Amino acid sequence: MKVFTSLTAFLFAGILNVQAQAFQVTTQTRPTTTTVDQTVFTAPMQLSAPQAIPAKAKKHPVDEQPEGTLKTYAMNTLYYTRDMGEPVHRYGQKTMVVVNEAEGEIWIQNFINTFLYNTWICGEISADRKKVVFENFQPYLEQGDNTYYVSLAYQAANGDYYPDTEADEFSFDYDEATGTLSNPTLAITLSAGEGNANTLNIGYEFKPFIDELNVLPENIDGDIQMYSLRWASNDPYYFPKVVYVARSGDDFYFKGFYNKTPDAWLKGTLNAAKDSVIIENGQYMGLYDDLYFIYNKGAIYTGLDDTGWPIYKNKDHAALAWDAETGNLNGPDGILFVLGKELKGGYSHSIPSQDMKPFIGVPAKPKTPDIRYYDIDTQFHQVNSSMAYVVPVEDVHGNFINPDSLYYRVFVDGEQLHFDNVPGGFYQHFPDEWEVPCQFTDRGKVNNRTDNNNGTMTYHVLGFDKDLRPTTVGLQSVYYMNGTRTLSDLVTYTLATKEKSYTDGDPDPSSIEFVATPLQPAEGCYDLQGRPVSQPQKGIYLKTVRQADGNLRTIKVLK
Repeated sequence: MKVFTSLTAFLFAGILNVQAQAFQVTTQTRPTTTTVDQTVFTAPMQLSAPQAIPAKAKKHPVDEQPEGTLKTYAMNTLYYTRDMGEPVHRYGQKTMVVVNEAEGEIWIQNFINTFLYNTWICGEISADRKKVVFENFQPYLEQGDNTYYVSLAYQAANGDYYPDTEADEFSFDYDEATGTLSNPTLAITLSAGEGNANTLNIGYEFKPFIDELNVLPENIDGDIQMYSLRWASNDPYYFPKVVYVARSGDDFYFKGFYNKTPDAWLKGTLNAAKDSVIIENGQYMGLYDDLYFIYNKGAIYTGLDDTGWPIYKNKDHAALAWDAETGNLNGPDGILFVLGKELKGGYSHSIPSQDMKPFIGVPAKPKTPDIRYYDIDTQFHQVNSSMAYVVPVEDVHGNFINPDSLYYRVFVDGEQLHFDNVPGGFYQHFPDEWEVPCQFTDRGKVNNRTDNNNGTMTYHVLGFDKDLRPTTVGLQSVYYMNGTRTLSDLVTYTLATKEKSYTDGDPDPSSIEFVATPLQPAEGCYDLQGRPVSQPQKGIYLKTVRQADGNLRTIKVLK
């Protein structure tokens, strides 16, 4: 096991202007350790002063794909970054490998973890086919008159890391049956033209990767159903989301847990008692930024460490309790979405608990929005008006409502604000010029976060009039469902006193008695704003069916 003390890493500020810096060791109050396979390093660590680069190393980088069979690999290694004071594991970073059997060569792309320039280095398969040997100081990046090299590194007795200018080669153990390349103690640096050690990777493993997503079977039971998903949150205005659930016998399929992989299906299977859906670990969910593989695994949230980060205890699977009568699914433990094939890397998203219910498409009165403050900023020689606000995605009873059908209206001095949504304009994403999608942000885009809605993160409505100096501003939510448009109460914020007042909106539809409504099943088709559509064209629609008990069941359909 290698154990490193915490350190402050000072790497060069971008490869476009490379400056050789040293890793300066500091001792933190709370020591941090990171483990990588074998061996123990206890000496202080920093990167070396310049040394002469071997004359034979002065070549040009290979930036065209070499001849041979191209394969996708997952690279696992430990590395240092400029902004992190400790070594960091990166599990499952995507890289490409070309195997040229005719020449006995293996080429690896993006060999240096933190600097990805799509260049290649070459290794030769040994005669016994148990190792792949790489020539030391292969060029990695050429920039003007400077060339940067992949160099073997070594740690001297004083703790400094140096480019190994005397070594001719470095190697990986090669498992021909699996294609795996590994060297748990290999130390590699990106060396500048004058021989500085600029960055460091320690311990390498390359594993072939096959990206196999779960496929939704053709023989699903009925339609794909929309569910609402909530999970544990301290935020009173937590933003729920829509999840799609399909079933094929005892197999359940879930889509929408993780926004970074919106089209991936997560598979679970009913247990023998038919009261719990078991979701096995290690299901591939897709790529993150086309660089890292994403997997799921079960976990239990155990609290926060002293830096405020959540602590999870890994489980061998995740489970959702299944209520066959109501269709509800509930998981008190967590599901993590983690980076990397090994399921050891840091998680990129977590769902500490799951509470899932079928989406019921009925008209509802939305909860009143909240205005937290309104500010007029006169910095930078201009006036900039901004409003921090919250638009809860729930009705007055705290029930989930569909964010796709929720909008809000803005009032200035009692008059509703008109937005210019011409093509290319700031508000071009608005469906009309009077109502704002509930997930709209100040960047003119629909917010793609799932853990906070617009006001929680203090997004601002900017740009509607930079010289606007109103006396009052107001917000009112608008909810469309099954042809019914329902207004929330109106909140009005007085700038001078910072007081809020409220005006009644529409009655709560759930409190109104509808007369002689037949309970026979009857279906309708609506657009995503809940407006009826008689002749659906190509696109996504809401299909609503009234069941025998009077409840409405709503699904999304694609024409």
